[in-house]
Amino acid sequence: MVVDALVGELDRQGQGGRPPDDPHRLTAYPIKGTIDVVALAEAVESALRGDTSEDDGKEPAELNAANDG
Repeated sequence: MVVDALVGELDRQGQGGRPPDDPHRLTAYPIKGTIDVVALAEAVESALRGDTSEDDGKEPAELNAANDG
């Protein structure tokens, strides 16, 4: 659940993800450029709450804007 949330958010940020031919395996990273750690934290919090519907489809910038007030 948490790993899926992290991998999903990293994939949305263009950082690896899952190979199309084997969705049960993670691709190797390394991180390219920067990552949005706030969006990663929100993805984990949502996964732990079991509620991802609120953040589905949002871009990292949208998630950050929600945190800014």
